[in-house]
Amino acid sequence: MKFWYTKLRANPQLTSSGKPWVYVPLVDIDLFTSDRIKSNFKYRVLVDSGADTCLFHGAVGETLGLNVKSGRKSPMKGVTSKEGEVFYHTVVVSLDGQEVESVVGFSYDLDMPFGLLGQVGFFDSFRVCFDLPKRDFDITPKFSN
Repeated sequence: MKFWYTKLRANPQLTSSGKPWVYVPLVDIDLFTSDRIKSNFKYRVLVDSGADTCLFHGAVGETLGLNVKSGRKSPMKGVTSKEGEVFYHTVVVSLDGQEVESVVGFSYDLDMPFGLLGQVGFFDSFRVCFDLPKRDFDITPKFSN
């Protein structure tokens, strides 16, 4: 599956190029509860090879019908300006119809506009090839539905 990088406005003082924009690998995923009782919805996420796990906003878990704070609790560091909490649950992540059941984190302390697809829960099931000069990236499932 081929995707195009998304051009976003950036703080020029925070980018190495000094340019007022950055290109980021964003995709839309569908999320389901494991039992498929709740309906799916689209959620825009960053494909982040530096993220240890998949991390989504707490409100997304609530929309799925999860009691977010009942999940396995862990501290969250590095992705926000302050320390926070993350709660892990099993959900189904679907990208262009390719589905994988994953343990993902939900946090009310995530202070960025997108969720994150990380190593555990995404990169362990999909092969990703970034090509920034061409402004595209490929995602291939390591399994077949």
